[in-house]
Amino acid sequence: MAKTLEIAPYNSEWPKLFDKEKKILSKPLYNWVFDTEHIGSTAIPGLAAKPTIDILMGVADFDVVDVFCIDPMIDLGYDYIEEYEKIFPERRFFQKLDKDGNHLFHVHLVQFNGPFWHKHLFFRNYLRKHKDVAKEYETLKKDLLSKNGDIEAYLKGKTSFVRKIESLMKK
Repeated sequence: MAKTLEIAPYNSEWPKLFDKEKKILSKPLYNWVFDTEHIGSTAIPGLAAKPTIDILMGVADFDVVDVFCIDPMIDLGYDYIEEYEKIFPERRFFQKLDKDGNHLFHVHLVQFNGPFWHKHLFFRNYLRKHKDVAKEYETLKKDLLSKNGDIEAYLKGKTSFVRKIESLMKK
C-alpha cells in the first residue's frame, strides 16, 4: 500500500534518476519519441517536492502512442492510466510504482511542440529562473498538505498557482 503523500527536501539524486530512466525508456521508444524532458518539482534545483520523477516525452501524434508506445511502456513496468485522458485528452499518462505502491515515475506522452509540451517546459523553466517564485510554490504545496494530505485537494489547490505562471507565457 502506498504511503501518504509527502513533500521531501530536494534530493540531488533526482536528476540522475531522471537520466537513468530516460535511457531505459529511450530504447523501446527510440523511433517514436522526439525529445524527453525532466519536468515537475523534482526538476527544479533546491525545491522540495513529492519524490516522484515526472518525465515529459514528445511524440508526433497519438496514433503513434496508441499503436507503438503503450505496450513497451507496460513491458517496462509502467501502468497506463487511460481514464486520465478524459481530463487531459492531449496526454497519455503512465506511472511506475515500487513494490510498496509508492510512485517512482510519471510519464506524460504528449505532442512534441504542442501546447501541453510548451506549458510544462515554460513552468519548469520559469521556476528554475525565479527562485523566489519556486519557494512560494513550495510553501503553497506544504500548506496544502498540512491542511488535509488529500491528493485531490492538493492537486486542485496548486492548479491556480500553476495557471498564474502559465499565463505569463507569450502566446
